[in-house]
Amino acid sequence: MINTTHRTCGFEASHRCKPPWLFLIVFFLLVGCGHRPETATNLSKVPEPAVSRSDSTNDNQLEPPPAAPEFIKPSSENDPVEVRFAASKRDVRVGESFEVSVVFSIDPAYEIHSMDASAPQIPTQIELELPVGFTAIEDWDAPAPVRSLNPGGQSVFTGDVEFVQTIQVSNEIEPGDHQLICSVSYQACNSRRCLRPTKSVLTIELTCSAGSP
Repeated sequence: MINTTHRTCGFEASHRCKPPWLFLIVFFLLVGCGHRPETATNLSKVPEPAVSRSDSTNDNQLEPPPAAPEFIKPSSENDPVEVRFAASKRDVRVGESFEVSVVFSIDPAYEIHSMDASAPQIPTQIELELPVGFTAIEDWDAPAPVRSLNPGGQSVFTGDVEFVQTIQVSNEIEPGDHQLICSVSYQACNSRRCLRPTKSVLTIELTCSAGSP
């Protein structure tokens, strides 16, 4: 009995009689080695996302050419026709040709008479005044009129109507700014009445430079 008890105590001494603080040390060592807290992100070291700047200007990029000159006479309550006078380019050179255009934008409820209308109708007219050295080639390239749906069935223009003319620049023209003047007259009518005839003066300026085209 004495020997048996001694062996049991020896076994317990080797496995159960260790101090409690030793187990705590082993536990914390194991936990500390197996668990690593996540590293906090240093925001100051995070690279900023690339920003795409669509409005950046390329120093080597050519600027777009200036818009062609245009004069607009707006429509109004008493005048249902908008008229635009424009040139195909702003800068021309001596000996070069270009185009000018007159566009009538007519209210859908109205119409204007054709250019060959006879009395008592008021014909649509376009008169171009050019500076020295500018010459109109032939007459206006005009669209064909249509027959009015109103009583009488006369020839009229409706909707958007464009007239085009080619201008030739002389080789002896003085370089600089030149003004083109266009006078338009017309009478707008609807199914009930005709408005008073309208006349407007439209102007645009071109710059002529030396050198052959």
